Amino acid sequence: MASSAVLSGCLFGLLTYKPQIGLIIPLALVASGRWRVLCSAAAVAIGLAAVSWAAFGTATWTAFGNSAAVASRAFLAEDAANWHKLQTVFGLVRSLGGSETSAWLLHAATVTVSALLIWAAWRRPIAFEAQAAALAAASLLATPYLYVYDLVVLAVAIAFPIKLGQTTGFLPGELGGLAAASLLVLAFPLFEVPIGLAATIIVMLLVARRIAPIGPASRRIA
Repeated sequence: MASSAVLSGCLFGLLTYKPQIGLIIPLALVASGRWRVLCSAAAVAIGLAAVSWAAFGTATWTAFGNSAAVASRAFLAEDAANWHKLQTVFGLVRSLGGSETSAWLLHAATVTVSALLIWAAWRRPIAFEAQAAALAAASLLATPYLYVYDLVVLAVAIAFPIKLGQTTGFLPGELGGLAAASLLVLAFPLFEVPIGLAATIIVMLLVARRIAPIGPASRRIA
């Protein structure tokens, strides 16, 4: 069991090459008390940073920090690569003409709701498939910087509910919703709006029903 936790943490640590997608993962690990996973993930991330520093020197890390600031300003503030391509709440608000301040406020609200959902899901003894799906979807909602190719992570959030549905039965409309989310991602080139965001929100809402079923939504279908 301990070795599995350490291996899981190592895999999380390797994912730090895309740190903006892992912003909410530590919250889930803390909520569930997976300290071995968290510590091994941190150790691997620090180890990778140390190896790169040893191989390429301090100048590379300095350049990375400087370029990150420039890229953030160019893509989030100045529309250097078209805001509609950002599959986030931030990108949606900016593509519709909203101010940078309103975009950050709405994005912060989205992150807060996602974080609360993850905390609730990972603190409770519910199906791991629901927890994993929620974490994958929330990871996409938590970052303001997300392009359509990053939505490959959404496949994880879709696969777990399908696995759970095959075991316990699907909720009404669940398969249709997952199919709609998949089609939205595929249809991205046809629209100049962040429809990938809509796909992520659909999946998150479907997973939220699994986490806190209410009324008719709690009934399974074959």
